[in-house]
Amino acid sequence: MALAAVLSLTSNAQARSPVGGGLVLKEGRLADALRDLSVKSGSDLLFAPDVVGDLRNRRVSGPIDVEAILARLLDGTGLGYRLVGPGVYIVYRLEPEQPTALPEVLVVGKKTQNADIRRSRNDIQGYRVATSEDIQAAHSDNLDQFMRSRQTNNAESFGPSSNPRGEYATNRSEVDFRGLGPSQTLVLVDGVRMPSTLSHNYDLDLNQPDLNGLPLLAIDRIESLTGTAGGIYGPGATGGVVNIVLKRDYRGAEISATYGATDRGDAVRRRVDGRIGFTPDHGATDVMINFSRAESDGLRFGDRDFAVRSRQRRTALNGPDPGAIANGIGIRSVYDEILTLSPALGGKSLGSTYTYLPLSAAGAGDGSILLANAGKAAMELAPDGNGALRSLTSSTTVTSLLVNARHRFSPHIEGVLDFIGWENEGRSVSGFAITGFQTGLPALMQRPPGGGASDNFPFSQMVEISMPFPGMDANVTNRLRTTRASAKLIFDLPGAWRGDINYTAGASRARVSEQGWAFDQNFPLSLFMMQPGAHGEPTPEPFGSWDKFVAAMQVYKIRNTVRFERKLRLRDAAIRVAGPVARGAAGDIALSLQAERREERATITPWEESAGSTFPEGEDPSFFVATTSFFGELRAPIFPASSGHGPLRGLEAQLAARHDAIRANIPGLSTSDRGRYRYDRNATVYTAGLRAFPLDRLLVRASLATGVLPPTPQQMRPSSFIFTAGPGYGLIDSRRGNEKVGLNNDVLVLTRGSTNLRPEAATTVAIGLVLNPNGGRGPRVSLDYTRTEKRREINELGGADYFLDNETAYPSRIVRGPLSPADIAKGYSAGAITQIDATYVNASRTIVEAVDLNVDQLIRLGEDSRLRLFGSLTWTPRLTRQLAADRPVLDYVDTAEGPLRWRGSAGADWQSGDLSLRVETQYFDDYLALSPSFKRAAKPSRIPPQLYLDLSTAYRARIGGSLGARDVDIRLGIQNILGHRPPVELSDYGYSPYGDPRGRRFELSLRSQF
Repeated sequence: MALAAVLSLTSNAQARSPVGGGLVLKEGRLADALRDLSVKSGSDLLFAPDVVGDLRNRRVSGPIDVEAILARLLDGTGLGYRLVGPGVYIVYRLEPEQPTALPEVLVVGKKTQNADIRRSRNDIQGYRVATSEDIQAAHSDNLDQFMRSRQTNNAESFGPSSNPRGEYATNRSEVDFRGLGPSQTLVLVDGVRMPSTLSHNYDLDLNQPDLNGLPLLAIDRIESLTGTAGGIYGPGATGGVVNIVLKRDYRGAEISATYGATDRGDAVRRRVDGRIGFTPDHGATDVMINFSRAESDGLRFGDRDFAVRSRQRRTALNGPDPGAIANGIGIRSVYDEILTLSPALGGKSLGSTYTYLPLSAAGAGDGSILLANAGKAAMELAPDGNGALRSLTSSTTVTSLLVNARHRFSPHIEGVLDFIGWENEGRSVSGFAITGFQTGLPALMQRPPGGGASDNFPFSQMVEISMPFPGMDANVTNRLRTTRASAKLIFDLPGAWRGDINYTAGASRARVSEQGWAFDQNFPLSLFMMQPGAHGEPTPEPFGSWDKFVAAMQVYKIRNTVRFERKLRLRDAAIRVAGPVARGAAGDIALSLQAERREERATITPWEESAGSTFPEGEDPSFFVATTSFFGELRAPIFPASSGHGPLRGLEAQLAARHDAIRANIPGLSTSDRGRYRYDRNATVYTAGLRAFPLDRLLVRASLATGVLPPTPQQMRPSSFIFTAGPGYGLIDSRRGNEKVGLNNDVLVLTRGSTNLRPEAATTVAIGLVLNPNGGRGPRVSLDYTRTEKRREINELGGADYFLDNETAYPSRIVRGPLSPADIAKGYSAGAITQIDATYVNASRTIVEAVDLNVDQLIRLGEDSRLRLFGSLTWTPRLTRQLAADRPVLDYVDTAEGPLRWRGSAGADWQSGDLSLRVETQYFDDYLALSPSFKRAAKPSRIPPQLYLDLSTAYRARIGGSLGARDVDIRLGIQNILGHRPPVELSDYGYSPYGDPRGRRFELSLRSQF
């Protein structure tokens, strides 16, 4: 086929030029001239290398009029051009063409593997597109950091990688559009799903695929949509979708090295990337290999003062926490009595229930230090993995390999083999964190009444202590491996149609190892009794010399190792066909059809601890989920953009529909129930939209989309137990004279998951307008409003007592026996309860409304100079959730569990020849660092607004030379150039997660092309 769209020379997000001024295209290769025209005009020019070939062009100069210049460039070449969308042109041989509103992988000549239609900022839905240049200029460590800092509608702040202790040092990514939850944002790579990751806990929850292993230099663009898109992308796209499109069309070789560190010289980062593309058989086969390895040093709590400042603020607000592990031995009365010193120390009252002892050789001494510290707690960090040595950020090592081979068997058949794989390793340190060791009772019991004390216990009451545990830190390693291998056959069909058959096999595997320490069973007993251990171990004396106490602790410690593995296998088979169904005056009406079968099988191994396995004998928690889908998308240009149809000028319609059959096989949870359960549900969803150009420089668009989110295997997993009333407790049945439930019969209580749950449903209404969509004179401005409503959300409303109290609202949840004559005689109105269904319910509802503003302008400063101004602003006035009809409506905006009300990003990008300079700022609104239930909390819980400024500069040195290097790109980035520290939060980690705890960072990158 003649028409091919192999290369989008610029994305809409990268360059939009004013019409004013002029340009000069030098005589030379036509392909180079087309690229220059695309950049300088801000238009998207799509062409295939085999169409343009080695054709040359004459010198062309004049005002920036894309169509006039194209006509002059192509004059006499046998090529023509066609406008296929606002600012989008196809260059083709002068023969019948192929439509362009097709999956990119099916467009003739394109090397991309993107299975989705190429989406743009001027599409019917308001997609946001980040280019390769945007990604490189951000100097982010990985995709998670880029999406959190640059995507203003991403509400993910404290992701898994921000929580080394709670998430076992994982470095995986997470995206949460609009604050609906990560499970509601679908993640794709080249339009195809990646293997999900499994929860580290002993449950059946599925997490988003990990993207942090993708090398940033391998990414061509990121297309994101913040709204329901189930009709296009299927289950899980209820809150939005992210599609990472990789670079595929490359021949040559390049290598890059990156080094970065903070202004303190810590948190060092090192990265090496290499890429090679070649053809071994004169163009019939294209091979591309991409390799990357990145290492980052983590931070410890002691490297920054966030935790100390947070503890000081908590103490000022709420008083000291005597049970916290700090740089001292915390002491408090077991029964909340006022502490008094022992008779041997004078018997004085401390006037408080708690005090603390510094870590010194003096110990309690004469008791004066205990009196001086009464009512106080140690404030400095503990000298162990609970304090100064604990990981604030994980150390990471990421190794990635991408291989792609594409072979043309004939002019009509191509084959593709594609492999994506990486290992994402995180490492952290955490401490032995058990508190509340009790001591002193035996000493108190042995003291003679009214006499002095000869023991070393300094109090007259039994106490419990909390303390550091030097030498007992645990080292955690989390290796998350993700792979996806695909084989694809692409073929021509009659009538300018094309098709492909694709089979994908993928897997994710997390291996977690925690090498730590614990105490043997003698230590708590010896500490309690204040006597030597059963095997002659020394007496642990916390009120004496700290060094001797630490030495005694080491004798009691034993190795404590935890290991577990989570594996998931993905299998996906799909067949896709696409082509024109009709041709009108406005262009081709294109139809894409797809049938797909996707399966995910999970294997969960037991936690292997020093004490043994965590699984009951015979239990198998593995599960299987399969989805069979049928999908179609129709794109129909109705009126030409140049027509005289007034407000309907350039009208284009989109209709996508999808049917998904969801099947699952899961285990039961009850120890008495080792059976398997099946889940079987169908869902049909759609996406419909329109766009038009009622004025020369105005685009309007509107869409309506629906989607579903199936219950997770954990939410499907049932559990049950037999309830029998006992003396002094039980449920009361008001319909039987307040008789205790289960008094005369056993009652089956169903809890947790259920295979009767329906998928959650979502609907998004989107309305938008774009001023100056193709650039030209003045800025491109887009304003989009979206409203997403979630229904039938799955939640646990309460236990058996809740459903018993609300039997009228949930009559099917209470099963009763027949009303007997004896019951009637007693005046009862219902039979005895035999079953209570307290499983999860499709009852919750969420509504989120948001407005996105995007501004972009390219200003020509000269023939080879430009200035680009850009900005994004997201306003989220509403995110409300209601658990059930009888529960309050909670507002999540500006809370720790929801999106910020205002969030913005703005910058300027100046380029002159081979030199560029970019400045970008990120704004985060103030918010309440509490859950929505406490939104009227005190003022100190509100975190102030944050503003961070980044700088990036790049220079391309064209060196040539004997080593074969053509160009060397030098990049320098400074993140948080003003050195603003994240505000303090009253949280475990102590800082606002919207900021980077590392502070100001510098990064230098060198990339050479051969």
